[in-house]
Amino acid sequence: MGVSVSGIPETKIDERYPDILLQLDSYRLLIEVKIDSVQKILSDLVKAYPIANKYNAGLLLILFSSEIRKIHPVELEKVVPQLRVSRAIVLAPWMSKPIEEASLESVLKLVIETLINYKKVLKPSVDYLLIANVAREAVETLSGVLRAQILKTPKLLDQAQGIVGSFDFYKALLSEVVEKEEVMNTYIADIIAYLTILYLLFIHIISVKKYGSTILPQIIDPSNPPPDLLERIINGINAIKEDKVIKDYSFIVEPSIYILELLKSVEKVINPVIAGYIYVIQALRPENVGEELFGRIYQESIPPETRKNLGAFFTNPVAARILAYLAIEKWDDKVLDPACGSGTLLASAYEAKMEKALAQGIDRKKAHALFIGEQIIGIDIMQFAKNLSSLNLALQEIDVPTQPKIFWGDGIDKMFSTMSVEDSDDPPSQSLIYEYFVKQEQEKFLKYSLPREDLDVVIMNPPFTRRERIPVYERKKLEKMMKDIIKGKVGYWAYFFALADNVIKFGGRLAAVTPEEFFFGGSAESVRRFLLRGEIIKDRGKVKKLPRIYVPEIIIKSATEVAFSEGAHYRDYLTVFRKIRDDEVKNFNRTLVVILKRRLRELIGREKDVALQIKQLLQRPSSSFVSNDIYDAIILDNIDVFIDRHINNLKPLVFFDSIKILELFYRITTASGLKRLDEIANLANYTCQYTGTGFEDYCRRLFISRYETRATEVSFKYLSEDANTLKVMVSKSNKMLSLPKDAVVYSLRTYAGVKHMDVTGEEEYAIIDAQAINKNYLTLAGFADTSLLYKASNDIKTAYNEIAGKVLLVRRARLTSSNLFWFAFYSSHELIGPSSPMICLKLKDERDDYYKAITLYLNSSLAFIQLLAYLAVTEGGWVTLHSDQTWSNIVVPDLKSLPDEILKEAVQTFNDIAKVENGLQSLYSRYVSGSDIQKKIDKMALKMVGLTWSDKDLDEIYRVIKLELDVMQNILEESTLAKKKTDKTKDIEHGKNSNTLQTNLSKWINE
Repeated sequence: MGVSVSGIPETKIDERYPDILLQLDSYRLLIEVKIDSVQKILSDLVKAYPIANKYNAGLLLILFSSEIRKIHPVELEKVVPQLRVSRAIVLAPWMSKPIEEASLESVLKLVIETLINYKKVLKPSVDYLLIANVAREAVETLSGVLRAQILKTPKLLDQAQGIVGSFDFYKALLSEVVEKEEVMNTYIADIIAYLTILYLLFIHIISVKKYGSTILPQIIDPSNPPPDLLERIINGINAIKEDKVIKDYSFIVEPSIYILELLKSVEKVINPVIAGYIYVIQALRPENVGEELFGRIYQESIPPETRKNLGAFFTNPVAARILAYLAIEKWDDKVLDPACGSGTLLASAYEAKMEKALAQGIDRKKAHALFIGEQIIGIDIMQFAKNLSSLNLALQEIDVPTQPKIFWGDGIDKMFSTMSVEDSDDPPSQSLIYEYFVKQEQEKFLKYSLPREDLDVVIMNPPFTRRERIPVYERKKLEKMMKDIIKGKVGYWAYFFALADNVIKFGGRLAAVTPEEFFFGGSAESVRRFLLRGEIIKDRGKVKKLPRIYVPEIIIKSATEVAFSEGAHYRDYLTVFRKIRDDEVKNFNRTLVVILKRRLRELIGREKDVALQIKQLLQRPSSSFVSNDIYDAIILDNIDVFIDRHINNLKPLVFFDSIKILELFYRITTASGLKRLDEIANLANYTCQYTGTGFEDYCRRLFISRYETRATEVSFKYLSEDANTLKVMVSKSNKMLSLPKDAVVYSLRTYAGVKHMDVTGEEEYAIIDAQAINKNYLTLAGFADTSLLYKASNDIKTAYNEIAGKVLLVRRARLTSSNLFWFAFYSSHELIGPSSPMICLKLKDERDDYYKAITLYLNSSLAFIQLLAYLAVTEGGWVTLHSDQTWSNIVVPDLKSLPDEILKEAVQTFNDIAKVENGLQSLYSRYVSGSDIQKKIDKMALKMVGLTWSDKDLDEIYRVIKLELDVMQNILEESTLAKKKTDKTKDIEHGKNSNTLQTNLSKWINE
């Protein structure tokens, strides 16, 4: 191969012999071999590289799996070239590289080939992944040490909180997943560790590039670091801080000095970690990594545990790249992230812009200076996030010292006020270095003003923090600022969405990781109206119409993961909205819905191709359906009609995990001659507060239980009845009570276990005359206050007379429960039910045949598909079917317009099925088995709306519905499990020897 290879006789050093020492031309290579010994790369290099240094050699660390032990030493020589190497690390003058799962022969071949190439170009090959892995392990180790110190060192904690900045916001953002402030404080250790390690890496690289050598101290023996290591680092920086080269990077250098000063309080315990890291970094020579890969080091060096703990500040990098490539259309697009966090979205936008710039023949360095200095803007209310974003963008082209336009401040304030702020001539007063740094950053933020409607893209993953967790002072400010636009009790995200409109130009895009709340819920309806219909609802319902709207061009959902945000427990989506003039709707009136079938980690390296394929789909004909191994997609045309009709609930656009079922939904809801359920019926929730409040518990206890229930507030259980009398048992006793029938009304307090669609003769009851209860049993039944009891019984009576109809609808359920048989229950008597499980339906035209027909339809798959689209998902597999946002949106046949023969057939079908016993299965089981009963209901429902589907079509629908239920159940249970584990923190030990035995190959062969 052009390289002379020979072994060197064993040379004893420090009472030990190396495994193998090779001579490759004029270079030496020490080969250390271990079996079944998994340790951190950083630890291995800190221990092994000093040995190689003593031989004046490079290092090749080889790890074999335990399988090698099964090979007899005599046979070993025959199979050595084909031995599988679990992991190899090469650290030599010509290369620094990790190698995973390769044959021993291929590892050695790569080492020699790289040496040959090095001799030609005289530049070492340095793999950025090895740098990133070492940095990540250093972050983990340092964080582990700091966590142990931060809670017992008040000074350290106070100063660390200063680095975080806006600590009340820090707590608010993390409170969605962490309740204890003590745990939040330990997460600060992750922030400090991550910043420290990256700052040291940056300072090493830039000093080598600019001065030819590192300004970090030379570490001779990492196991015995100098006690004043941090002071030496600081002195090295200060010695050249006034140099123009370093001053150009002041946005990195100044905060790094402050952090190093902070760490002096725990210098003794962290010195070994810092020394080991500096030692290895200097040996790895990261300055030789290609400039375009430094940004990747930033992303790859974030430990998974840190990503999870600080998920509120990190967007998954794969999701970020997909979103950026979807949003960026030109190389010179101006971009803002008003809640930039760690800068992942901005760095992704940079990547997408740079690719377009290079394709135009623009010089990379010039493009970098333009992007960072003018066209990419970031704001974050957390100081550490501002520092992370600045570092992230600076690393994209480390040779070009351009200060990023990243500001520490409130992005909402800056978007709200697009007017210039007068510059101050007064220089900041310098006291402590940190106070000076803070004032400097605040001044930069105040002096900067965002131009109104001038940006091409606002890309963001805003905080999803719930309203009640936002600091009170901030909440009051927001309410005052946005009272005309945001009406409901929405999360923090809504203010970012609404105010982005101030800075986006016509034709510009709002590209966002979007919470489910945006699409669903009355609290966010004002935000939807503002953006999607250009409406501002004034006092007394007066509508102000804006000359623009936003069209949801692209919506991406994952069918395999809960969220695109790191560590999130609630659904979110990738969305791209385009701002257009309201007279341009016809040119942009379509939405592309994409369902990713692969996990994000499976798309690493393919983000650009996936995004470009998705964008191209928008050019396809109407109703195009596309399916491949990565995603399913469908184009929905005339999206403005759907939005206008369902602005109170756009959940169908994002709910389904199957494009097929979304297509079916669209076919059903766009069929002609249908009406919304709330157009033909009154829907009412009986909340046990119809005439007043304060007696809700008594009211619920007056509902008599006939069917199995776990409810604790049940006071009476049904026993039997005759024409005039009802017999009940007082719960938790053997006392029986007789009630006259005129003292009760018909009810159904639960759906659980109710097998018949027609509950006539099988109803439960509710007591409306409290005087009928034997006074001796009042206390036993839980009624200590007779005044409240009478109010409660009268409340039920009044509500029954005014809202009860002959149908009750399920309101809250677990869709895969074996106790759920139907969604709608009919009785020949008027019924009332408490709102937690049931909703009262009263037809506006109260014909009995209409009641039966609508009950049948509401138990069909046509209705179920719509319910799936509109329902509200809660944790643990439970769903809520709200009367106003779910049931009211269901499209149903216009009963008055049904031909007589169709209506009669529907009633007959109802009568055939409503009391059926044989072959009846639970709702979920009917879809699993393709039940004949369900098919009979569905065929009749199809006739009622004028559609025709074959048995094969219905089987496919049932398969897809079952899949939808299974996916929803699995994701929700996974989310619930993850949330339960959030508060369970583990103490991670760092720097200790592995318990796994490390075996020297020579020793093993000798044995």
